[in-house]
Amino acid sequence: MRRGIPRLAALLGAVALVLTAVPAAALSPFGSPVEIYEPDCRAFGFDADGVMGSDGILRGFTSAAGDDCAQYPVIRYFEQDGSSVTNVSTPYRGRVIAATADTTGQYLVYTNRSGLHLAKRSGGSFTSGRRLSKAQTIQGDIIANGGDWWAVWTEASGKGALRLTHARTMGTDVLYQRLSLSGPGVNVVDWFPSLALRSGNRAVMVWSRYTPNRWSIWVATTEADGNWRARPFAPATMSRTGFPLFPSVAVSGPATYVAWQDDETIMVSDNASRSWKSRSFVTPGVLPKVATSAGKVFVGWTTTRTSAPRAFITQRVGSTWSGNFVSPPTPHAQVTMGVYADDGDATSLIRSPVRLYSRSQ
Repeated sequence: MRRGIPRLAALLGAVALVLTAVPAAALSPFGSPVEIYEPDCRAFGFDADGVMGSDGILRGFTSAAGDDCAQYPVIRYFEQDGSSVTNVSTPYRGRVIAATADTTGQYLVYTNRSGLHLAKRSGGSFTSGRRLSKAQTIQGDIIANGGDWWAVWTEASGKGALRLTHARTMGTDVLYQRLSLSGPGVNVVDWFPSLALRSGNRAVMVWSRYTPNRWSIWVATTEADGNWRARPFAPATMSRTGFPLFPSVAVSGPATYVAWQDDETIMVSDNASRSWKSRSFVTPGVLPKVATSAGKVFVGWTTTRTSAPRAFITQRVGSTWSGNFVSPPTPHAQVTMGVYADDGDATSLIRSPVRLYSRSQ
C-alpha cells in the first residue's frame, strides 16, 4: 500500500483527538516467549487466530504457507496455558482466516482451492464442517455463542466490487447472503471485517470501505431482529493520502473499542464514556488489534520505519497509556497476529518467518 500523511475527520460527529507519545515505563511486564508452533519449513507467513478463554487458556488455529511450505498446508490446533502448549494437526488443509470459541468448542474459518470453509473442534474431535462459499478469500471473521455462530467475509461480486457476505446460525439461520450495508454496488471494495459479540447474541462489525477516491472505516451493529445497521465511522480522502485500513473491534459490557491504522498512524476509539473519544499513537505501524479486560484496554500492532518490523503493544490503565516492544530486535520481521486479554493481563501472538510464539503479562 502507498502511504503518506494521515488525515482524520470527525468520528461520528463527536470525537476528541489527542496526539501524544507513548511512554514505556508503566507497561505491565511480559514474560518470556512461549513457542506455539515451529514448522519444518520456512514460511512466507503464518496465518493464525485464536480466542482467550475465561480460564486463561489461549485456543486457536494456525497454518504456515508459502516459501518452503505448502500453499495449502495442514492446519494445526493449539492451546497455550502459561508455558504449556498443546499443538496437534487437524483434518483440514488451507489457510486460517479466523477462529473463535464458545462453551461448546472452537470454530475455524479457513480457505483452500475449493473455497471458504467452516469447521469446529468439540470435545477433542474435529467435525467435517461445511463450505460457506466457493469463493477464495483471505478476509473474514467469526463470533460464536452457545453452539451458534456468525461468520462474515469478503468476496468478489462483479463490476470491480468486493462485498461483505455472511452466514449464521445465531438468530435466524442464514445459509449465504451478500450484504449491501448502505453502499452502492459498483466499484465498492469492502475489506477486512472484524466482528465482536454483544449481549443478547447481537453483533458489531467494523471494516474498511473504498469508493472512488475515498477510503473510510465503517461500523455496523445488529439488534434483536438480526438486521445490520451501518454508518461511516472514520473517513479520510485519498487526495490527502489518508488510508484508514485494517480495523479491529472489541466489546466489554456496553462499551465498544475500535482500533485501526490511518496511513501508518495507529488509532483507537471507544464510547465507554457514552461519547466517542479517540487518540493516536506516535509509534508508527500497521495491522492493529484491540482487546479489553478488567477495565484495561490493549492495542497491539506491527511497527514500521525500523530496520525490521517488530511487535508492539500499548496498555491503558485508567486514562494513562504506556507501551513498548514485545518482540526482540532481529533482522527478520516479527508480526503481531493477535492481542488477547483475560483478568487484566494481555497476550500478544507473534509470528516470525520460522515460528509462531506468544508473550503474556
